[in-house]
Amino acid sequence: MEGCMQVQPIVLSRYKCFLSVVFVLFIGLTFFLSACGSGGGGGGAGAPGDPVDPPDGTDPPAIQLAGDPAVLVLPQLPNVSPVRAPLEEVDAGLLLSRVSIVLNRNATVADFNAAAQKLGATAIAYSRTNSPFLTLIVPRQSSGATVKRLAALLRNQPGILLSVPGRQLEGKAFPPGDGAHLDHLWPAGFPAAWNLRALAEADCGSRKVTVLVPDLYAGEPPGGFRDQVPGAAENFDVTPTQPSNQRGVNLHGYEVAAVLAGRFDGTPPTGANPFPDCLKIVPVNLAGLDFFQAVEVLRTAVEREEGKAVVNASVGYPITLCGSAGNDRCPRVAIQNAFPVDLQEQIALRVAAGIAWAEFAAQPTLADEKLLVVAAGNERISTTDTTEQGELGQVYEGFRRARLASPFAVATELPNLPSILADDNLWTNPDSGIPELSLDETRIDQVLQAFEIGVIPPVPDRNLTLVGSATQANVVSDVDRSLFSNDDADLYAVGEGVTGLVSTELKGTSFSAAQVAGLASYLWLLDDDLRSRPVEETLRLIRGTSRANVEPDDKKKVESFIDAYAAVLALDALHQTDQIRKTLLDVNNDSLFNHFDLQEFAESYQVGNPNAPSIPAARDYSRFDLNGDGFTGGILTERFDLDADGLEPNGAPRFTTVTATIGGVAVPLNEAALTDAQILCYYAYGVDSTGAPFYDASGDTDDVRGTLLSRCLGIQMDVDFPNRFETSATLRVTLLQPDGAGGFAPAPGLWVELTPTCATVSDASGLTNTSGEFNATVSFGSGCADLSVVVTAHADEGSPPLAQQTVRAFARGPGVRLNRIATTKGEVTHSGGTLVQDQKTSIYPPEQGRDYTPPAVALNGSGTHSPDPLTSSYTYAADYVESVSASEVESDTVTGGTLRLTASCSADGNAQITVVTTGLVSPYLQFPEGRFRLTLDGTLTGTTSGADFEAKFTLQRLKSENPSLPLGTIQSVTLTTRDQTPSRTFTNSVPIEDAGSYGLGMTAKTFCMNGSPARSAGAEVSVTFSIEPLP
Repeated sequence: MEGCMQVQPIVLSRYKCFLSVVFVLFIGLTFFLSACGSGGGGGGAGAPGDPVDPPDGTDPPAIQLAGDPAVLVLPQLPNVSPVRAPLEEVDAGLLLSRVSIVLNRNATVADFNAAAQKLGATAIAYSRTNSPFLTLIVPRQSSGATVKRLAALLRNQPGILLSVPGRQLEGKAFPPGDGAHLDHLWPAGFPAAWNLRALAEADCGSRKVTVLVPDLYAGEPPGGFRDQVPGAAENFDVTPTQPSNQRGVNLHGYEVAAVLAGRFDGTPPTGANPFPDCLKIVPVNLAGLDFFQAVEVLRTAVEREEGKAVVNASVGYPITLCGSAGNDRCPRVAIQNAFPVDLQEQIALRVAAGIAWAEFAAQPTLADEKLLVVAAGNERISTTDTTEQGELGQVYEGFRRARLASPFAVATELPNLPSILADDNLWTNPDSGIPELSLDETRIDQVLQAFEIGVIPPVPDRNLTLVGSATQANVVSDVDRSLFSNDDADLYAVGEGVTGLVSTELKGTSFSAAQVAGLASYLWLLDDDLRSRPVEETLRLIRGTSRANVEPDDKKKVESFIDAYAAVLALDALHQTDQIRKTLLDVNNDSLFNHFDLQEFAESYQVGNPNAPSIPAARDYSRFDLNGDGFTGGILTERFDLDADGLEPNGAPRFTTVTATIGGVAVPLNEAALTDAQILCYYAYGVDSTGAPFYDASGDTDDVRGTLLSRCLGIQMDVDFPNRFETSATLRVTLLQPDGAGGFAPAPGLWVELTPTCATVSDASGLTNTSGEFNATVSFGSGCADLSVVVTAHADEGSPPLAQQTVRAFARGPGVRLNRIATTKGEVTHSGGTLVQDQKTSIYPPEQGRDYTPPAVALNGSGTHSPDPLTSSYTYAADYVESVSASEVESDTVTGGTLRLTASCSADGNAQITVVTTGLVSPYLQFPEGRFRLTLDGTLTGTTSGADFEAKFTLQRLKSENPSLPLGTIQSVTLTTRDQTPSRTFTNSVPIEDAGSYGLGMTAKTFCMNGSPARSAGAEVSVTFSIEPLP
């Protein structure tokens, strides 16, 4: 339909479709129920003879239209603005004093008056001359079931196509939980996009963006709303009041507005566009209105706002269609028991409301000026249980289609409705007991003849987007489509774990839609030219910059997950300018990108700190996060369009490999994967769209830019050098640079310098060869037992360093002495008291140059404890069973010993007994002064029979003068199990920087109580050591 200039009539021809193809003419209700099946118990509306609430004597007489009873009624209908139902008359979305009516276009005044008389209608709550859609006020019914039966009285009434209880549109959300603050916003890049806030907020008071938020505001604003969304509460068309009936309370609209525009001040929630002072938020209250009234109220609000506006519609058709009142959730059993006519009426009502919106939305200026963001709905799959949203969408595909879930979406589908609603796949289900919602062709013909849509201009969808919900994830590639999110959405944003007012955790497509509306309004604040264009260009930009996260046949993935940061950056590509990027780089807001800005970036990226983490510990969403991944600095990459060289026809940026000349070196940069530092370096050394340098170097007397070279070039250095040799060895330096495809290639022609300590080198400096290598021979200096060499790479001689490493070597082994010790201890506790505690120790003095097989150190104990009338028994044992090689460590690897521990127990009556066996494994290691890396590779194995069992292996720091006493645990591995034979391998790499002794300890523990049979548990550990000297 996009770009259609001619207005074509919508003609319904002969289709096999459903009762809901158009507004249903319920002729011959008895025949219908017998043909379609009446269903089971409390789901039906009841027959016209069922009881309704009688007049109480105070109700005014039924409204009657004056004039000739035989004339057509539509031209005689008065224009009545919507009359809102008091919130005390709202019961879970159902309006107890309203009936929604669709008139036959051939209905007469007499038909209308007869219908009003039968309902006891006291007034018109909404009507428009020549429109078949109206709302009648009826005496307040005592329950949803009675108002449902009252509306059903008109099913056979002449001139009436549809009569149903009035019901509100529904917010597309779930009950709130608890949540975090910004977690839902970072996958879409919102925090990075806000780094352009200086541009967005510049003089924004005179150019505010209007955002209409039609929704349910049934109650006074909750705490925090007025502070987080300032000004919104003053823009209500009708000031909300607090209902006395809690079933009428609905604060959904406040939450949606806060998720859209909550202030960025550290107080939750933070909105997708968190600068509300730059927005005119217009809440449009739909509480207490039926579908037709809601459409009229929104039409009036839209017409009132001249020019461009974003409209966020996080409301749609309710899914509470079951139960006696028709306002309960629909688990499968309720669907099986429902009368088909009840569900068919609701399908008809959805079409009617869509046509009511279409009569207004077909205006060409609306499609150009009002950007309509609509929640896709939450009916696809029930999450957790059927009480949350029922199973209507799981049973009938038609109820989980986003394009059929709201009047705004249905209006754009009118040309396709006959074929859509004729699709048996949408409205039937092969499962047993599920009612069919279709009619035979005879009935369809009756329906088509009874109602003619006539000439309705097609509603363009170029200004509308349907937004589905996606999950949160630590990386964008792991984002999935939410299980509940309806089919056919155009865009996706996170709709789970969304932080709301008072830190509540929200879920639903309502809040996904609010983020897209927030993004659209933020783009208009950044770019007045984009705001002046037809709104479809804004949607094209958002869709084009979204991420395609799709896997074959994987329906969990999303095709178009919004990327707010990419959308903001694309504004430069749209206009072939650099305003966005220059604002991004100007962190001190002085309108220049110079050494002051560069110094702040350098400090944030810890340039010059050799110990700076390559992967930052946590996301900080800082002003210096250029690639938008949430982290500041480090080696993590994200996509970034460096040269902003235009957009594809669908609005997508062009991510290619660009070549930057940095410090005289041509560096290819892959725009699909860039670090923060690479982006910064591109602009520090690059030129803008006019050919002028991005960077103003005029005041950079300290060459701040030069200090970035090591990060800019991204040079990788590898130094191959042995850590022990007798007299001399070869030192090989290899330098690599980015190849532009996410990998690295040799870096020839770079300058390498060697600075030795306690050593001599054959070549102290030189250029890398075509393989990126530089080689030299290093020899020990006279009397030196160890040496070090500092290796530095430069772009050319005298330029700032690009990379640097220090290597160290020893003339002999590292001097780690291997001693032997085996200490075992058994301890038994019974009902809180210690019964037995035994210990045996064997220490073997080191001897140079030979291997040892020390005798086993065994500890065994058993006993019985019998405080009348309780009896318990226990055994414990520990054996050191393997030998250790080499007392002086001359190689990189040392084999350790194995300690085997067992413990068993039994208890009678209420006895409680715990048996613990502990041991310190031989060998223990004595380290001299220096820095080493100790790597442990081991296996921890347990064997249990009936026991609750725990085995723990530890590396312990020991007191040098008494190695059997632990000073503290350095590393530990725990194994907990029962009735299994588990085995766990482990590798622990630990830096050793303090001289002294280190040993391996282990504990085996078993527990018995309450008359358990005999239990036993055992464990053993075997370990291999690797020791590496560190510089």
